[in-house]
Amino acid sequence: MKNSLKNYIVWLIAIALAVVSIGLPYLIMILTRKSADPFIYPLLHLAIAGVYVLVGFISGDVLVISFRHKTKDWNNDLPIEVKQKAWNIRMPFYIAAALTFLVFLFSQAFYLIIGHYPFL
Repeated sequence: MKNSLKNYIVWLIAIALAVVSIGLPYLIMILTRKSADPFIYPLLHLAIAGVYVLVGFISGDVLVISFRHKTKDWNNDLPIEVKQKAWNIRMPFYIAAALTFLVFLFSQAFYLIIGHYPFL
């Protein structure tokens, strides 16, 4: 796992996913601004972060399962290369989910202090 955090491609993908997941609710808010009811976009941040956690977990497990199915070795420990490759696939989704969740927490704190969500 530590080696995944040292890989710059993992960080580039994670930042790109985070920008999309943080910006998408704001884009939806801008597009629906004409409606009478305000769109509560921080909940969409939370939903996207949850989806990212699930996608990260499933994508790494698909790699591990395909390796085990190919080698028919179900009981022994995985080789280090396979573990590292699985973490390289999982980590961008986990980092993006963590950043999106932090934005959700910031929005909720802003709401509790000021009384409305940011940018509304």
